[in-house]
Amino acid sequence: MISHDKAEEKVLQFVRGELPWGSLKGVGINILLQDGKCEIENSEKLSVKIRASDIARGLLKLYSNSQALKEWATVLLSASSFIDFPGLENETGGDILLSALWDSSFTGSFNKTAFHRAEELVSGDLPPLT
Repeated sequence: MISHDKAEEKVLQFVRGELPWGSLKGVGINILLQDGKCEIENSEKLSVKIRASDIARGLLKLYSNSQALKEWATVLLSASSFIDFPGLENETGGDILLSALWDSSFTGSFNKTAFHRAEELVSGDLPPLT
């Protein structure tokens, strides 16, 4: 097993769309994704706090790959056993990102408002959601 810090970084890379969800098996997170349903086993009891900018990066990275976006969003929305994004829905524009996640999990796409909000977060034009 890898160190806790490296495990956290792998989770962040997944959230940012840099690694596929299957790569989390290497840090003790087993994911079964089938027919739009997701089951997760977190054997190492890993918990990683993420920021809105991490989600925004993932949305932008996967935007042009509908199937990957759909799977990523489905796993992310089911990941409460290892991902903590506290207060996102209460932050300015956080509801837009959450809606984009839900839309992506069902349709593999999200609207331009969410795309622009994600761009603003990643570019630093808006203060980060904490």
